[in-house]
Amino acid sequence: MTLLQLSTLPEKWLGKFAKLSWWKQWGITSVLALVLYWPILGNSFVADDFIVLKKVCLDKKLNTDGFFRPLSDITLYINFMVNGFQPAGYYLWNILIHALDTVLLFHFCLLWKWTYNEYKQLITAGLGALLFLSYPFHSEPVVWVLGRAALMGNTFGMLALVCMVSNRATYQKMAGVAICYFIGMTGYESVIVLPAMVFVWLQSTSAPIKKQLAWMGCMLFTFLLHVVVRVNVSGTVTGDYGTSFFKVSVLDILAKSAKSLERLFLPPMEDDRVIVALFSMLVILIGVVLYRLWKKMEGNRKELFFFLQMLGLLFIALLIPFLFGVSTHTSESDRFLHFPSFFFCILVSFCLVNLLHNKRSFAVIVSGIVIYNICFLETTNYNWTRASRAVSTLLQIAHDQAGKGKLYIVNLPDEINGAYIFRSGLPQALILHKLDTASVRIVNQVKRDSLLVLPETIQPRAEKSWVFIPPRVVVNRSTTPPVTDKKAVITISPLPADLTVYWNNKKWVTL
Repeated sequence: MTLLQLSTLPEKWLGKFAKLSWWKQWGITSVLALVLYWPILGNSFVADDFIVLKKVCLDKKLNTDGFFRPLSDITLYINFMVNGFQPAGYYLWNILIHALDTVLLFHFCLLWKWTYNEYKQLITAGLGALLFLSYPFHSEPVVWVLGRAALMGNTFGMLALVCMVSNRATYQKMAGVAICYFIGMTGYESVIVLPAMVFVWLQSTSAPIKKQLAWMGCMLFTFLLHVVVRVNVSGTVTGDYGTSFFKVSVLDILAKSAKSLERLFLPPMEDDRVIVALFSMLVILIGVVLYRLWKKMEGNRKELFFFLQMLGLLFIALLIPFLFGVSTHTSESDRFLHFPSFFFCILVSFCLVNLLHNKRSFAVIVSGIVIYNICFLETTNYNWTRASRAVSTLLQIAHDQAGKGKLYIVNLPDEINGAYIFRSGLPQALILHKLDTASVRIVNQVKRDSLLVLPETIQPRAEKSWVFIPPRVVVNRSTTPPVTDKKAVITISPLPADLTVYWNNKKWVTL
């Protein structure tokens, strides 16, 4: 089969896919999502997962200390009722919801009529869904159990948008959007911008002012109702994150905005100069693409208007990462890019469909983008698998040491390239594994930036009566303490029955 023949296959597949019921479409995208995210099904819980799981599943309390995200807590409890504390079921839930989001994006693109060419609309919807399914820079809500707060919130946000563009009666659409908006905000605050998106859509409908006011009044009422419920349940409106919002400067927001835009296109990198150089070249390429697109659509106001509206939705969704920032060095905080990625993938698909008319070129470029996505997606999956192994190994060591003596943990790392290990949550992890927290002592914790300046593999320096473990721990093996600078060094004196383990930048090592 030639490349040209292969390029015609998606047309046939998409035509058949579009005619299926939504739950069959969900089944197909679920299979594809499982193929992409298969490595994480064997992962353990990590970091904050243990804190929330203990509170929700064992203590039977909503996690409302500074947060109001009961939707995520409820789904965690459903997972617990079905399969206890087996992590695979929790990750499977996340993967299936990601697949559902892909179907929602597909329907959103089909229902928002922007062209009389049904073939072009179908290809744009299908390609947008494929790009979203494989998009690598929004995967934190999928690969991190607790990240499902953003995943669930954004799912209801997208469901609200599908209701908005559906063919239902106006009152039914308003009710559906309001309900989804309210539920979505109980998942994650990223969907708080939904009223602005509804306003953008209203401009495409030529709706009379009275109808627009009815829509916006409905959204305002829903927002205020949510605020009342949030304050009564959690005692706060903004929570822990919100208090930091009022301390940011304009320059800080501009810097965070630039980083967020960079990360829409590029993977995290250690060298800031490289990512700035690459993004600068991308800006030039984007400028050329936009110019060509503008010239092509000069005579087609409907398509141009759709492009500008999707661009508007993208920037509205980006308000959260613009305010709170996204890391350019690791995949940490990629959850902030999840909601914007819906519209980013639609825009990329729209540009490709409208600019690439040669089927062979279209197939080659789309294949290259999908391969690019999958490579970096699997890199992120690998980082989370490494972090999971670090958690599992440490808990197994604690289990083996139980009843024998104390366990001293040196250089407890917080993450691996954005994949969380034990920034917090170790005491709760021990409780969930029915281990004595009093017999485990965290000697010191080391952040990623501190580990980067250490050797690739940390090597202890042993003397007759003590061992120094970089960067700042001395293990004393005699009754006479070593002479050290007490401000810079932590000294421990384990008994013969005690066990000391340290993170050597790659794995746990028993001293």
